[in-house]
Amino acid sequence: LRCPTMLKVFKGDFGALRSAARHVASLGALPTIPSAGKDRGGSVQTMLAAMGLKFHQLDRALPELYNAAHRLHGDIVVWEEWPPHGRLVQLSCPRAFTALLKLEGNFPSGGFEGEPALCRYHEEQGLQTLGFFARGPQWRRYRGALERELLAPQAARSYLAIMQRSAAISSRFVSGFGDRMDEYLVMASHNIFHAVFFGRVLGDSSLSSAASEFCRDSRRVLAANAELGQPHQVAAAAAGETTAELLELLATIERMQQHVNGLIDAFSARREARQLSECERSSYLARVLDRERGAGGVPNEELKKLFTVLLMASSDVSSLLGWAMIHLALHPRSQERLAVELEHTLQGGELASDPRLARTLPYLQACVRESHRLTPSLPAGLAKQLSDDASYGDLMLPRGTFCFLNIAAKQQDCTLVHDPMIFVPERWLPDAVAARKGTPAAIIDHPLLATPFGHGARQCLGSRVVRLETLSILARLVQDWSFELDDPTICSAIELGRVFQGAVNPATWPTFRFKARRV
Repeated sequence: LRCPTMLKVFKGDFGALRSAARHVASLGALPTIPSAGKDRGGSVQTMLAAMGLKFHQLDRALPELYNAAHRLHGDIVVWEEWPPHGRLVQLSCPRAFTALLKLEGNFPSGGFEGEPALCRYHEEQGLQTLGFFARGPQWRRYRGALERELLAPQAARSYLAIMQRSAAISSRFVSGFGDRMDEYLVMASHNIFHAVFFGRVLGDSSLSSAASEFCRDSRRVLAANAELGQPHQVAAAAAGETTAELLELLATIERMQQHVNGLIDAFSARREARQLSECERSSYLARVLDRERGAGGVPNEELKKLFTVLLMASSDVSSLLGWAMIHLALHPRSQERLAVELEHTLQGGELASDPRLARTLPYLQACVRESHRLTPSLPAGLAKQLSDDASYGDLMLPRGTFCFLNIAAKQQDCTLVHDPMIFVPERWLPDAVAARKGTPAAIIDHPLLATPFGHGARQCLGSRVVRLETLSILARLVQDWSFELDDPTICSAIELGRVFQGAVNPATWPTFRFKARRV
């Protein structure tokens, strides 16, 4: 009776009843996975079969699979025969995973490591930058060159003004993309990162330019992991063979590389001629080129390859924003409360580039945090290969074991979270967080669960920029527009299904309707 959907049902809303029935039916098969007894898990093929799925459908079942295994086996699940790792250990307790992070050493595993298509491309090109996808001194060198002007909090905030200019331009034409919101959000995210990178805002015409093709190619490459994890692809790679699918991906990466080379060459020529604007001189690209110039720096040709990877990843962050938009469209009261906060604080203006943002716009932060809790972009946002032996209770984890943190399990546990499948941003406001401090429910406030972009030495390089990007676009859109879904029978974002495409996106994108708040 506490569930809003069921309250509608009792009031005679049969559309909500049909929607609830579909949602319950979609969840019905999940708890039936057979237990593997003391092994705390089983083969991924067996567990998928129990859900009526085959391995090639894994990309559409990852969040449900992880959570179903957690409900059955608890905080630790041992997956067997998970290509290409073999054994994969799923942890659901962030405190336990924190202990593993302390064992990382100087050259930890993590983001982009072993990315099959990108690794093969850099290997076949004979590039030194292959080291960026591994561990060791070369990774450390490249990481140091890239992160200082992007990951540091003060550096990330310094780009906020140009990010908001880009968000304002993108907001102008969102109403024309109601039936193509996935395309719009990818382009809006890419345009903001392009502005940070080059110090220049793309105009409306960018949607039909080479940037649009670059975004499509980026999503294709980043979504290839599931495809290249298929047994026949793994076997081919082990034998040193190149499949038709991999050849196509390598050609796509080369096309993207040439696109980025042209952009950077043009920027560098204008830089040498002292023709850059003030914004361009303050861009991420200019800062890195200035710092790496001269002896001991990373050569420009290597930087180009690394910059392509960063720009490619920028097209993969729209998932976080997309889920937040869907939740707010489904919950008009939350959307209106956010609009009131933004109007009161910003009065139609932009976000302030200071560290007090969380205190001045708590409901904006809470909406993004609640969206991440319900529909995380990367349900296995933290993955590590142990560099030393470890243990979890009575389970020994030998060196080389692959482990990941299921960041949804605790946050959707009904013993810790009231109405866990309902979108309630208020649960992240300061008073609510303070009220659960010292209780078992406080575990949902653990830092490892707060974002989808990792922690530790291999935290996503653009994670702080992505956070500000999400807040900038969402704040601008909610100030400019009210929006809802075209289909009134959709009651929950979960009904849309989920598919892994580099990040977890809706399997079916709904159509949005927009109405201008300001005439």
